[in-house]
Amino acid sequence: MNFYETMYIIHPALQAGRLEDMIDSVHKKIDSLDGKRLYSDNWGKKKMSYAIDKQKYGTYVLMQFSMDALNVKELSHEFEHNSNILRYLTNRIEETDVLESKEENAIDVKSSDTTENDNKEEAVEKSAESSDNEKEDTTNNKSDKTEE
Repeated sequence: MNFYETMYIIHPALQAGRLEDMIDSVHKKIDSLDGKRLYSDNWGKKKMSYAIDKQKYGTYVLMQFSMDALNVKELSHEFEHNSNILRYLTNRIEETDVLESKEENAIDVKSSDTTENDNKEEAVEKSAESSDNEKEDTTNNKSDKTEE
């Protein structure tokens, strides 16, 4: 199985519910062709640099998956025959180019934030202890000077 990345542009007239249905239909097609979805990201509605089918805007969707080459041709036929998909481009990529899913990133960010907060709290506690020790030292020095 090879790794692929597809960017496709969906007709801007599709609203949120229909848009999700369109993206889900592409995902189901990949699953039915024995492919494995690795990453999917909806970039939202963007202005295109030139009009396609008299449309100035389109909703961009990026998707990465692994699949056999023959099945990729079948997926291309699906894109070509779907009138709601204005354009698409499929590229073969290396396994190292596969992006991490947002859910995994969110978990990693939360755990790193917790670790950073713990480290900050420890640093604040240490600095508070050291400043307390310095105050005690200066107090002891003042008392020593008054005794002399």
